[in-house]
Amino acid sequence: KCEVDGRNEDEEQHRHTQQKCIATLALFCCSAVLMVLIFSSVDIWGDSEDGITEENCSRDCRIVLAENIPDDLSLHVDGRHHIPLSVGFQSLLEQAKLSVEVVSSVWDLNAWDLEPTPGTAAQGQLLFQRLLRLKSRGVKLKIASSLTNSSELKALAAHNAQVRFVNMTALTKGGLHSSFWIVDRTHIYIGSAEMDWRSLSKRKELGVVVYNCSCLALDLHRVFSFYWQLHDRDYIPSIWSKRVTALYGKHEALELQLNTTPATAYLSVRNALFYDQKLYCMLMS
Repeated sequence: KCEVDGRNEDEEQHRHTQQKCIATLALFCCSAVLMVLIFSSVDIWGDSEDGITEENCSRDCRIVLAENIPDDLSLHVDGRHHIPLSVGFQSLLEQAKLSVEVVSSVWDLNAWDLEPTPGTAAQGQLLFQRLLRLKSRGVKLKIASSLTNSSELKALAAHNAQVRFVNMTALTKGGLHSSFWIVDRTHIYIGSAEMDWRSLSKRKELGVVVYNCSCLALDLHRVFSFYWQLHDRDYIPSIWSKRVTALYGKHEALELQLNTTPATAYLSVRNALFYDQKLYCMLMS
């Protein structure tokens, strides 16, 4: 009887030890998976920044006002320097050597539905053709948009552009209204104009083109990465890469030179929970 009782006690202790080992192993595995998710999120959910950092980015920038005055509107010119929007977009494409990243909720550069095609649509058609030719120059084109059935986006995708759909309505009960370009992570455009031929001829639009300003472009690219990673999602993930976190803000703005004038700047996206998305560039000299 003593032998049987001892054997039962040993078996019970052995089972208890096994259960502890299994529980410990399960806890270790869960911890390992969680750590992998946390640390790999930098690589999986954040886009590469091509070696541009806060330490080596350019702060000596040139800024130009880009404006479209409707064809049928006559305004007094006061001598201040600005360029037409179409010229601003063309100059950015001329600068492009590696990449062009665009956010726009409207793509209607070609007046295909109008017969005959109005002459005012010429600038839109020219811009579209230059976007198509980026492939032949070895320049990568990436587009984030809220459109799902755009003939122009399909044509650009057929010419090697990467196009991603962002369902901002499902995410925030608002809409995607941001409009900006990033070229080579160095030059940027921010403004009211969408990729619409009317914005280049028929509507009053206003924006800025900023050249050689990779510090500001670095933060704008993080906004682009945020939209890019929301591709085909109907929820906002709880874990994000550090690469979509802004480097500069209202209380810690970027110090830079704008046309040789000391200034501070930061980028802001309006309330992402309940309101329409709108990107602002706050510049203070």
